[in-house]
Amino acid sequence: MTVTDGHSSAGRAAEARRELPFLLAYGLLFAGLSIGTLDSTAITTQAGGRSSGAIWTSIYLATMGISIAAMVPAVPSIAERLGARRAFAASAAFSSILWIVVAGLILGGVRPMPVLLVAAVLAGVSLAVFSVLNPLFARAYFDGEGMAGAVARLSLASGIAWAIGAAAGGFLLNVVAPGWGILIRAVLGVPFAIYVISKPPAAEPLMPESREPVWSGMRDRLRDNRDLRRATLLGCGVTAFAAPMASLIVPIVDALRQSPLLPGAGILSAAMAVGEMFAPVVVSKLERRRTDLRAAAVAAIVCGGALVLYAIGSYALSRRPELAMWVVIGLAYGAFRFASKALNVGAATASDTEGNSVESVATLLFVTGLSAPIGLLAWGFLINRASVEVAVFTGAAGTAAVALLSLRRANQPA
Repeated sequence: MTVTDGHSSAGRAAEARRELPFLLAYGLLFAGLSIGTLDSTAITTQAGGRSSGAIWTSIYLATMGISIAAMVPAVPSIAERLGARRAFAASAAFSSILWIVVAGLILGGVRPMPVLLVAAVLAGVSLAVFSVLNPLFARAYFDGEGMAGAVARLSLASGIAWAIGAAAGGFLLNVVAPGWGILIRAVLGVPFAIYVISKPPAAEPLMPESREPVWSGMRDRLRDNRDLRRATLLGCGVTAFAAPMASLIVPIVDALRQSPLLPGAGILSAAMAVGEMFAPVVVSKLERRRTDLRAAAVAAIVCGGALVLYAIGSYALSRRPELAMWVVIGLAYGAFRFASKALNVGAATASDTEGNSVESVATLLFVTGLSAPIGLLAWGFLINRASVEVAVFTGAAGTAAVALLSLRRANQPA
């Protein structure tokens, strides 16, 4: 063995020592998140009853989305002042502390809906920091990976964890009191915070080069950076039209009268997460002959097609056959939705210098975050006032329209 080979082997071993614990801690975080999300959306669905459960759940999730969007512009400054790794770890730690308090209040008998609405605002703060820095640290811990590939690898880890957590959590939450799932969410987030603060990546992400005001900086980046503007448009379409399908699983399953509710919702959520595990494969295939933006648009079109199949199946089937069909289609929905997300983040970061990548991601997440509450409230209204099928068809049409527009623009010469 040559000296170079020895250094190469040692380097690969060091990378593995960083990557594997990071992925395990990340998996625990997302297993807890899946259980906590099922629990909190079950609480909001039951608070509204069958007539208004989707509305209450969409209000809860939209409140969190608005809080995230409002906080995202401040993330680059926070990361610069605290240090990116300290800010990233603090976001996970704050989230765990918050949900421990929320679980204690709900288990103690406090009315859950007001507690969850306040928690949604505070959770949005930590989620904003986490969402902006997460893809950057994925690339930092997976040394040598591109942005889209790193985010896709995280999708694999989070998909496995979410599938296990959702499937197990659905059955567990069916026999325990509301609030226990939120407590589990809090506890399983602790290892990730500890790991990030104690084990640095090979090289921490570069912080922003710009010192211009946040709002004008975002406006200028969108105005002057055509590629970032196109990635943001596609991100808004997928976030508003396709993503609510996964967020509103519990009220959707409740509206379709699947019983028992939480095991059915957990199984469907797990199917989408299993599909997410195939996102790296989809990313790899679509990237071969396409730019990240073109590949993201193609993935979004397929995701819209999966929604069409969902709606058709809901009209044609009922009960167990319907749930089984949704589970099968959930695999495609999860794979192509998260592949589109990973590719779109890759397109955003590739649109500017590496030093400005955190600002590019922040701009993308801020604008797409504004579209999330709109989509959630629209889906909740359609489910409540029309039907699940109408909501899903509308989401499919909107996703396909925005994706086709983005694909056409991406194919236009500079």
